[in-house]
Amino acid sequence: MIRPAGFDAAGLAVPAIRNPFEAVISEDMLRHIHDPELVAQIRAGEALAVGARHPISAAPFLKVRLAGKRDYLGPNTVGLDEGVRSLFQADDDGDIINLMFLRNKESLDRAHKALEFSADYDKMSGQWKGLRVMELMQGNLEDSSKMGGEYMRTVLNAKSLHKNLSDVIAIARSEGGRMGKVAQRMSLGSTGAYSNLLTQLYMNLEAHPTLAFKSGERQIAEKLLWLTRQAPISAGKGAMDLGPDPMQLYNQVITGLSATNRNEGSRLVVDAVTKIAEGSRLKTTVSNDRDLADMASIFGVTSAEFEGGRRALQVGDEFNLAAEIMHSGKGGAILEELVTSATAASTIWPG
Repeated sequence: MIRPAGFDAAGLAVPAIRNPFEAVISEDMLRHIHDPELVAQIRAGEALAVGARHPISAAPFLKVRLAGKRDYLGPNTVGLDEGVRSLFQADDDGDIINLMFLRNKESLDRAHKALEFSADYDKMSGQWKGLRVMELMQGNLEDSSKMGGEYMRTVLNAKSLHKNLSDVIAIARSEGGRMGKVAQRMSLGSTGAYSNLLTQLYMNLEAHPTLAFKSGERQIAEKLLWLTRQAPISAGKGAMDLGPDPMQLYNQVITGLSATNRNEGSRLVVDAVTKIAEGSRLKTTVSNDRDLADMASIFGVTSAEFEGGRRALQVGDEFNLAAEIMHSGKGGAILEELVTSATAASTIWPG
């Protein structure tokens, strides 16, 4: 994943690529492709592929072209727009992405249709909806092209070695010292279980008789369910408290999925995901009036909890949208449908 090309005179980050569903590959990498027809398509900017990062959170269609001088790519590198980074749940340390090039006419037709852009959310393809949902939930704080230079430098400074060492020293000197963080660090041991749970949840969603075909609701379900995998990771980094038993929420979801009483099962799952969303401390920013409108129409969220109580959202607000989606009833209704659907009951199985 490439970083911003730099900062302009106004202090805004300059992204190297402008199309979120466009990938560029370096000349060095092109030499490893031995299909002359595919090489010609890449040089012409006409190649199409499916992109995926492990663990897979999305597999969108991408246009692939050869990098130019302004793309700032090194050898053996694939570049993506930072606007799509959160869709892949990728961070900024150079993750690996796989490109699977398409040759079949039916697949190419599907790719062209999925890549067509519409400013109207209701008319967007599934992958454009997924990108917008993720952008609103967390992506606009991950996309440095939307950050002012001062804010971006603050983020970078927060990741410096000096800052990390300072944080460690502060923890050691705090009440409880390093032992106060041991339980949280040990919660990382449950990451595998939560990852396997996410796989089962995604398989159930893929096979679901109604949600699998509901463009919009499906994308929201995907992003909310992804939070289950992040729970122990967030806890291990001190951003979430799973308590003395890091498997408690995992077990609650498993119990809900396998419950004979589907209504009670959905209650358990919704309660667990709500707690995970609240504990995730994800922050999103209301950047403009369009964000306000989309948060209301897509998620049913028009207000949030701030210091001093709940109030209507305004441009400039920073808050936990994932938690508010669950509080609004929208997220709960989607997860209830996932668990309680009569025909889906036979497919909902935790392991």
